[in-house]
Amino acid sequence: MPICPWPHLIVFVFGGGAAVLTISLFGTVAVNGKFGDDNKFRKYNYGMDKKMGQLAVINVSCAMICGVFVCLAIGFNIKHLPGCAQLVMWVLAYLMFLGTAISQMMSLSYSRFGDSIVPGFYNYYSNEDFKSYVDKNYNGLVNGPDGSVAEFTWGPETGFVNLSGEIIPIVYPIHLPMTQFYVSFVHNYKTYSVPSCVIDWNSSVFMGADPCNFQITETQCIGDWTGGHFRNYWCYEFRQNRSHRQATENKTLAEKQKYYAKIQRQSISLDSYSAFYQLNATFLGLNICGIVIVSIALILINIVNPFNKKGKPYQKIQASASGSGSDSGKSSSNKKAKTTSVQESSTDESY
Repeated sequence: MPICPWPHLIVFVFGGGAAVLTISLFGTVAVNGKFGDDNKFRKYNYGMDKKMGQLAVINVSCAMICGVFVCLAIGFNIKHLPGCAQLVMWVLAYLMFLGTAISQMMSLSYSRFGDSIVPGFYNYYSNEDFKSYVDKNYNGLVNGPDGSVAEFTWGPETGFVNLSGEIIPIVYPIHLPMTQFYVSFVHNYKTYSVPSCVIDWNSSVFMGADPCNFQITETQCIGDWTGGHFRNYWCYEFRQNRSHRQATENKTLAEKQKYYAKIQRQSISLDSYSAFYQLNATFLGLNICGIVIVSIALILINIVNPFNKKGKPYQKIQASASGSGSDSGKSSSNKKAKTTSVQESSTDESY
C-alpha cells in the first residue's frame, strides 16, 4: 500500500527552513561583526555614528543568542524531548528573533540614506552641547563654505628620546588620516566636519615613536571620545599604515594601485553605511523567510505528528519500510528459485 508523502514532506520543509534560519542568523552576526570591527572607533563619535555602532553590537548579540536558541530547539525536536521543554526553547527563540528583527529594522531606518549627510539626521549644531563645543574650539567654522573641515592641531612633529644613554632625534608618526576621529554635521544646509577632541599636547607624554606607548591628555572632547581613545585610534592607524607600507614596499605602481583598490572595495562593500543597509536588509529578509517556513512546519508537525510512534503517520512509515523490505526479500527468493530450476533443467538435459 503506497504511503502518503506528507509526513516526509513536513520533515523536509522543517529541515530546510531551519537551515535557512540558522545560516541567516549567523550570517547576520558575521556582517554586523565585520562592520563593527572595521568601524570600531566611530562608535565614540557624536550622533549617528554612535547609534550605528550600538545597533551593530545589538544586532550581533541578538542574532547570536537567537541562533543558539534555535539550534537548541531543533535539537530538542530531534531528540523527542518532552513537549514542555521544546515549547520553552521555541518561545525563547521566537522572543530573541523578535528582538533581532526589531534591531535590524532600526538599523535600516537609521542607515536608509547610506553615507549621505542629510539634515534630518546630522543637525547636531542645534544641540546646545555640540554647538558650544564647535563655537568654543572652532569659532567661525559654520560661517565658512560648504564642506569645510576644521583643522586638527597636532603636537610637535619631532623630538628626542634617550636610548641607552644616547639622545637621538625622532619623528612622531602624525598626519595619519584618522577619518573616524571626525564628526560631520549640517548647518544651514551646509556640511562641516570637526575633530572630536582638542588635545592638550603640553600635558601629554610621548615615549619613543610608537603612539601605542603615548599618554594623551584631552582638553575637551565631544561624544564618548577621550585622550585614551584617541591614543588607541592613533596606535591602530599607525599599525595599519605600517602594514600597508610593508605590503607595498617592493611593488610596482600598478600593483600598489591594485592593492589599495581592493582595500577601497572592501570599505565600500562592507564598512560603509550603504553596505550596512543593504546587508541587513538582505539578512532580515532571509531571517523572516526562515522563521515563517519553520513556523509552518512546526504547526504541521504538531498536527500530523510524524514522530509519534503510536500515530498513523509513523506506522505508515514503518509499514512502508517493512513492506519494501519483504518485497525485496521475495524478489531475491524468486530469483534464487529461478536460478535453481534452471540449473536442475540443465542437469537433466546432460543426462
